[in-house]
Amino acid sequence: MHATVLWQNPGSQGTDTSNRNLQEALCSLFNENPYQVNFIAGYASASGLEPLKEPILAFARKGNLFRMVIGTDFGNGHEQMFRDSVEQFMAFQNLVPDRIQIRAFTHSVSGENLHSKMYMFRYPDYVKVIIGSGNLTRHGMTRNHELSVGLRLEREGDRADIIDLYKIWRRYWYASVWADRLPRNGNGNGRSVPTANGSRT
Repeated sequence: MHATVLWQNPGSQGTDTSNRNLQEALCSLFNENPYQVNFIAGYASASGLEPLKEPILAFARKGNLFRMVIGTDFGNGHEQMFRDSVEQFMAFQNLVPDRIQIRAFTHSVSGENLHSKMYMFRYPDYVKVIIGSGNLTRHGMTRNHELSVGLRLEREGDRADIIDLYKIWRRYWYASVWADRLPRNGNGNGRSVPTANGSRT
């Protein structure tokens, strides 16, 4: 296992080699040709996804799978921003159906808030993961002070850690609902979502 510190320090003048924003780090990992990418983002916005759209689309159009779990705990006046972002996520997902998949971790499914952030890139011989404080928002990826760790895990030697991280990701994925099943007129916190039979909880 190899670890790299990613320190997003907007006030730095570029003298610290660890100073690199999350957006740059994620874009560079798409350039390494992964075959599957799995994100967990406690907070995600359309403005945060915007600079990643082209890398994700190019990735998905090759037949690769991009999946993302987003949190829904948007209160304090940000409910409309959340609803607008979900609409844009759905439109983006529909550009490459089945290859871009977005689900929402909702209170009514899990009973809990999602605050985790993990960005996992799977390659044939290794896995790269960024785990840290940065959300998938414009400020979280470029403007805030954020601290993350990038890990490279080899399939030969780090298999147990890869399995553990993937199990964590799957736990959130299967505790979520498809983003297009969120209510259009809800309060943004996911407390009212369709159930399997179409009724609302």
